[in-house]
Amino acid sequence: MNVMKRLLVITLFTSLAVLGCKKDNAPVATNYYFNYKVRISDKIDEPTIINGYYGKVRKYEGNFMPSPDTEARQPEVAENILLFFEARFEEEIAETEITKNGTTFFNLKAIEKKGIQPKVIVFPNDDGFYQIDTNGNEYIALIRINAKHGYYNGGLQKFGGLNNELKEHEMRIDYNATF
Repeated sequence: MNVMKRLLVITLFTSLAVLGCKKDNAPVATNYYFNYKVRISDKIDEPTIINGYYGKVRKYEGNFMPSPDTEARQPEVAENILLFFEARFEEEIAETEITKNGTTFFNLKAIEKKGIQPKVIVFPNDDGFYQIDTNGNEYIALIRINAKHGYYNGGLQKFGGLNNELKEHEMRIDYNATF
């Protein structure tokens, strides 16, 4: 008799579990988007990655034309934030292009309104050093000039797609400079 009761209880719970889990009642998985915020320590002055890009962020302002009677000017260290967007958003980012005094900028507010966020945000250290491991993925890089404008020398360019390759690349803010 005990065996019959146990079998009945087990059958009842099993049928409730099976019938209570219909496909239309199952929770729907939502798409999650995450990004990385990377702060480079002031102690780091050489790459600690084996794949991707590294270098310094430099700001060029004024006359950098070589002259025999003056010493060559050096650029300033820039601590501007670097924004790396997934390359699949290239067209949408290009649509936000703004030209001021012959210089191409990109409207960061308009990019945000399109629902596009940077995948990687890099905060260079006090020496302007940065590094990004692209992990084989392609990115569009912009240097954040202010809350509204992003800039990259030469316009939009794709970075990445590197596998087991490390490249040095200087990020330049040079729209107010003469060479």
